[in-house]
Amino acid sequence: QPENAAPNIPRIDTGVEITHGSVVRGNEVLLDNLSLRAGSLVSGQPFPLNVTATAAGVPWWLQLSATPRIKGNTLQLDNISLHLSQAGNMTMALNGRAHWHGAADAAASLAGTFNRAAAGQYDISLVLTPANQNNPLLLVLKLDGPGSHANLRLPPLALARWWGQLVDPQGQPLAVPPGSGRAQFDTIDVGGVHIEGLTMQAGDGVPAAVGTSATPAVPVASK
Repeated sequence: QPENAAPNIPRIDTGVEITHGSVVRGNEVLLDNLSLRAGSLVSGQPFPLNVTATAAGVPWWLQLSATPRIKGNTLQLDNISLHLSQAGNMTMALNGRAHWHGAADAAASLAGTFNRAAAGQYDISLVLTPANQNNPLLLVLKLDGPGSHANLRLPPLALARWWGQLVDPQGQPLAVPPGSGRAQFDTIDVGGVHIEGLTMQAGDGVPAAVGTSATPAVPVASK
């Protein structure tokens, strides 16, 4: 395609279907029993995507629908509807829209609910703001519900690099994850670990850690 040609959405007339698939990293199976079914991809028409898989033996379901179209030099995704669920534990439903103009020039706004079987329903919103001369691509996550509140600003590209270092450290010291904001959870369960009374705060306004406070004034010798 010529460099100055207008962007176009690849067209899929008959859809795509994958069954009995797996996603692996090295010798580790990340997703098993993978099934993927996608409908026709045509500009201006709803594009459905359904994915089921098991992760660590737990079934997951993803249903996504969006209407793609090109407007000028921008790829738009309108009428986004996303449903994610984990068997017997959680469900999340989000609706909104997004657009992409290339590289880190992307924006999105999604809002909906997040349900945990043992905790109740939470309001959740995700807002992606494009990079500019002063700020990187930023994702603002807000969560509000029973015993849990979060308002976080996360740079997704830097966070992805940090996560890559976490899973494959290669002997390098692990830095603090990038981002700012505050999160408070009465209880949280991650990877079989149960945590109670968790509060996190990062960015401006966080009290200095022990050993990082300002150097104390030198006492004046008495006369």
